Amino acid sequence: MVLLLQLWNMLSMLGQVVFLCVLAVVCLVLKGNWTKILLAEFFVSDHYTRDSTVYWRHGLSCCSLVGFRVAGKRLVDFNSLFVDGVRKVFVFYNKGSCYLIFEVHGFTLSRLEERLHRVERLVSRLGLDFSEGKFVSVSVEEEEREVPVIIREDFDLNFNLGESYLIVVEKGGRVKDLEERGVLSGNPIRVGLYYVRKGVRDIRCLKAYAIVSDFEASVLAKCFFENSSLVKPVGYKIGYRMVGKRIVFSDKVYFNPCYHTYICGTTQSGKSTLIALISSLVSHDYPVLVIDWNGGFRGLPGEVLLAGRDVSFNPFSELGPEKAVEVIGSAVEYAFGEERGFTPMQYYLLKQVVYDIASKGEVALEKVYEEILR
Repeated sequence: MVLLLQLWNMLSMLGQVVFLCVLAVVCLVLKGNWTKILLAEFFVSDHYTRDSTVYWRHGLSCCSLVGFRVAGKRLVDFNSLFVDGVRKVFVFYNKGSCYLIFEVHGFTLSRLEERLHRVERLVSRLGLDFSEGKFVSVSVEEEEREVPVIIREDFDLNFNLGESYLIVVEKGGRVKDLEERGVLSGNPIRVGLYYVRKGVRDIRCLKAYAIVSDFEASVLAKCFFENSSLVKPVGYKIGYRMVGKRIVFSDKVYFNPCYHTYICGTTQSGKSTLIALISSLVSHDYPVLVIDWNGGFRGLPGEVLLAGRDVSFNPFSELGPEKAVEVIGSAVEYAFGEERGFTPMQYYLLKQVVYDIASKGEVALEKVYEEILR
């Protein structure tokens, strides 16, 4: 301050005017960034590891990132994510899933760890998935400088595969900015669009930050995921996401025949109807076999095979006689209890019967039953 006063006294009237103009321009450019300047956050160290926390120094502050997988593509209340210490939230879409990556700052390492736990509790309340695992190191390029980033993750989030986009959300702006743009409610935040280059471990900024409201940012993220040319729906569209019986969202639900799917629900909730729909859609590209225990799918197109009349399966066709005896004995013990299983003499007779049938042809349970009854 003393140096500034001495410099001010040394300047002429014109020099003082120029100095004030330059100072005003600097203040306008750095508006909203004084905290970062005072804490020297533009000085970034290499990353450190202590226990399970990976962090680096942003000037006087400690910084770390933690990632979460969003359970479904739904609107996120971004303002609710900015608890104490959260500076940025990276919204990333990769391989059909949405991820939130929090950049958390703390003045000391213990304070940083405390805030990381607070973020974990927040995400747990929001119903997002979280699991801590291996470390992946990438770097974020911001304002023509690279900032090292350590992301804790055990989901398959690989920044080096494919070309992907992410949205970076940061607190900023003024309510006045929102009022001028016709936004009457909502807290101001800043949003930037970043691009992850293929084969390069960095995140390239495509678009400068824009002041938006929380609602606008949520809609932006929503539209971004649904309309991005990089997001390719996998499988067959079978409906839309619902909450309860009446609330229907615009999120499309897809069935991927390359994976297992578990369908559950109360009676008359539409399980059989959904299975029939999936069978009808998939049958155009894949052979479909429906094992129908109660006859609920007889109306499906295609051939209907009745067990015992049109088709039968012999579990002993690929087994030798020794293995067949073992399987029959195990089945009896399973059905009636170990105490009511075969005695050694009964096992001997069963073995004689099975070997006799095998010498004449294929072993079948019906033949074993008929032979024993003789």
